[in-house]
Amino acid sequence: MKASTGSPVGLDVSWLAFRVTWRNIRVYSRGWLWSVMPNLFEPIFYLLAMGIGLGSFMATSRNWPAHLSYAAFVGTGLIAQAALFSPTFELLYGGYSRLTHQKTYDAILATPVSVDDLTIGEIAWGAARSVWYGCLITLVIAPFHILTSWWILLVPIPLVIAGIFFSSVAICFVATASSYDFFNLYLSLVLFPMFLFSGIFFPLNALPVWAQQVAWWLPLTHLVTLCRALAFGNLHLALLGDLAWFLVASLPALALALLLMRRRLIH
Repeated sequence: MKASTGSPVGLDVSWLAFRVTWRNIRVYSRGWLWSVMPNLFEPIFYLLAMGIGLGSFMATSRNWPAHLSYAAFVGTGLIAQAALFSPTFELLYGGYSRLTHQKTYDAILATPVSVDDLTIGEIAWGAARSVWYGCLITLVIAPFHILTSWWILLVPIPLVIAGIFFSSVAICFVATASSYDFFNLYLSLVLFPMFLFSGIFFPLNALPVWAQQVAWWLPLTHLVTLCRALAFGNLHLALLGDLAWFLVASLPALALALLLMRRRLIH
C-alpha cells in the first residue's frame, strides 16, 4: 500500500483517483435502471401529495404569492434534495461496505493507488451522483411546467460543488464509524432535520428571525436557494454568497475527509 502524508495539506493524488471513480461507475452501470426507477417516481409522488394536494390549500392562503404554485416551489426544492441524499446514502452505506465487509478499499490500495487517490475518487463519485440524480429530478419535473427559465441548464454547477461537500462529510463518518448503526446519529440528528428545515417545503421567511439565522448555517438551504433561482430565472448578486458558502465549506470538509481516511486506512 502506498503511504500518504500525515498532513491534510500535502496531497498524494494522481490520475489514479479517476480510476477509483470509474470503477464505481462501472459497478453502478450494471444495475443502474433499478437504482434510477425509485428516483423517477419519488418526486412525482411528492408533487402529487405535497405540490398538488397540499398546494390546493396553500393557494387559498393570503400569505402565499399568487404567481407561484406550491408544486413549483416544492419541485425545485426536490432537485437540491436529490443532490443531498444520493451521495450521502451511497457513500455512507456503500462506502462503509467497501471499507469493511467487501474489503474493496484494501484491494484497491494493494495497487499503486494511494489513500488520497481513493478518497478523492470516492468523493468525485459522490459528486457525480449529485449531478446525475439532481439532473434526473429536473427532467422528471419538467413536464409539470415548473421550470420557467433556461438558466436551469446551469444547475449542474451548484450540484457538483454541493456534491463535493456532502460527499466529504459522508466520508468523514465512514472513516470514523465502527458499525452501520453509527450512521443513524447523522441521519436522525443532521440529515433529516436539514431536509425539513432548509426551505424545501415552506419559505424560510415565514420562520422567526432566530430560526432563519439557524437555517442559514444549513448547507441544504443554500443549495435550495440556488436551484430555485435557476429554475425561475430569479438571479441576483446574493446568490454568489450562497455559492461562496459551499466553496468555503467544502475545503475544510475535504481536508478532514482526507485526514480521517489516512488515519483509518494506514495502519
